[in-house]
Amino acid sequence: MKVLGLTGGIGSGKPTVAGFFGELGVPVFIADTQAKKL
Repeated sequence: MKVLGLTGGIGSGKPTVAGFFGELGVPVFIADTQAKKL
């Protein structure tokens, strides 16, 4: 299994790209969402 990480500054579109991967059926883990739950 390959693991990719999306990096970039504020406003660079990381959630948008993660959404595209999710639409393709790729499992996506968004650390910001999990951190907000804590």
